[in-house]
Amino acid sequence: LLVLTRAAQVRAGLWRRNGNGLNDQVLNYAEPPFCRAMRDADLLLIQFSILCRTRNQTRDLHRPDSDVGICFLIHLMLHRLGLFDFCGLAKAPNSDINLYLDEVQQGFYEAEYNSEDAMGDDFLLPWTYSPAKDAASFLLLLEEFLHTIIILASELPPVPPVDRNGHTSQAKWRLRREVIHRLASGPKTHSELAEVHHVLSHWDNVYLSEEGKLVNPDDATGAALGSVLSQVATRKISRAKMEPDKWQLNRDDWEEYDPNFFHISLRHHQTAAESRPIPNGADVNLGVIPKAFCPRPPAAHPDFARLRRDISCDASLLAIS
Repeated sequence: LLVLTRAAQVRAGLWRRNGNGLNDQVLNYAEPPFCRAMRDADLLLIQFSILCRTRNQTRDLHRPDSDVGICFLIHLMLHRLGLFDFCGLAKAPNSDINLYLDEVQQGFYEAEYNSEDAMGDDFLLPWTYSPAKDAASFLLLLEEFLHTIIILASELPPVPPVDRNGHTSQAKWRLRREVIHRLASGPKTHSELAEVHHVLSHWDNVYLSEEGKLVNPDDATGAALGSVLSQVATRKISRAKMEPDKWQLNRDDWEEYDPNFFHISLRHHQTAAESRPIPNGADVNLGVIPKAFCPRPPAAHPDFARLRRDISCDASLLAIS
């Protein structure tokens, strides 16, 4: 969680004195092809941690649910991002110092002390720090917070497949999803689209290769990608002799585009918003059909599905707002 929040602070324009090298590290951490081994793994670990935390910090009562973990995560994320005071949240130890000192003695949390040179009492009440100094920086951090919460709720572990055919079907769907979002930011060459295999799991690539061998034994991986491209894109023939052909997303397949998809960057999402097809105005409503902001999130593993309910519950919304 600390790495996620520090990366969010760098994207928000903080820690600039560390130079461009830090920005490059954040890009490698949060964007393909390395995001699967770093940022995605951290998100999965946090989701597991939410499920496992079923007890409040100062109580022995266990609750067989994940709402305790969600509330703890929200407050901890706001603290790590430096938004705790900006959101107007009060610190519990300040309201009852004696209770806080008693719980420190019982070992609920570590005590904080003043330095040897400090004047006054030995103990120190918990405090917060934020690298943001102006309202614009705080709002950027708040956007990063909301985006992380959306990803935690939408990108959950999938339903476990029951057999080989089920896993192959899921792998095809994930490949299709990756290709659609790559093409949403503009036409791409076949070699550029082949990079989507880096963000798929090892077993997804294995099953896709075996499926592609039935089409082209010499290029199994390319055959699987070509099958998806034939369904969702149109090949644009290049007019220049040395320029490769590119694939453009079909108009009907824009329905599957998710503005919060986490395997393309914010810059690509902005390009996709500008490239999205405009209604043709053929009917009285100017071609506008009421629809959801984004497609329905994919089905989640039964043990993780409750996270979506807990993140969108009243207690979580009150903590955020």
